[in-house]
Amino acid sequence: MSTRIECLRCGNTLELAPAQLVPVAVACPACSSRLEYVTFPAFGRGIAPGKAADPVMIEGEGACFFHPRKRAHVPCDLCGRFLCALCDLEVSGKHVCPGCLATAKSNGALPAMERHRFIPESAALTLVCAGVVLPIAIITGPLAIYFAARSFTGEGSLVGRRTFAAVTALLLAVLEIAAAIMIFLSWSR
Repeated sequence: MSTRIECLRCGNTLELAPAQLVPVAVACPACSSRLEYVTFPAFGRGIAPGKAADPVMIEGEGACFFHPRKRAHVPCDLCGRFLCALCDLEVSGKHVCPGCLATAKSNGALPAMERHRFIPESAALTLVCAGVVLPIAIITGPLAIYFAARSFTGEGSLVGRRTFAAVTALLLAVLEIAAAIMIFLSWSR
């Protein structure tokens, strides 16, 4: 099965092999520009069909909270509402209804939906850079030390801890505070 893409320069259609997981370089036959591409197996695969919700067949059978004429498939793991196959959204192994998914996205109830996280070592490095202006190093230095220390004890980044950044910020903050104290003492004489 081949896949087609367009040349970025001239728009000519090129035939590609669908599962090249390594970069492949080709030349466009129309304009001779060099193109490099990587295609993944999912690129040539079609979209899987969605689940169909079964109708309620027997009186008293569990029905979907959102679609009363559809048979309940699973309960929502967050609120307990019955869900049909159409409403069942699986996130990190949990079955969630659309309402809970929207709420969990805003309040952080599902860690898989987390899009932002405070990274203390980045804050520490930023404060160290701001502390280059010596009069404010007395303020930014201790804050940088606090955030650098917090990076060792608090929850880490979504992409892992950056110990080197925290240690660097810690050392630079201590040096900035020492330099600010030395300059202050030399001015006071």
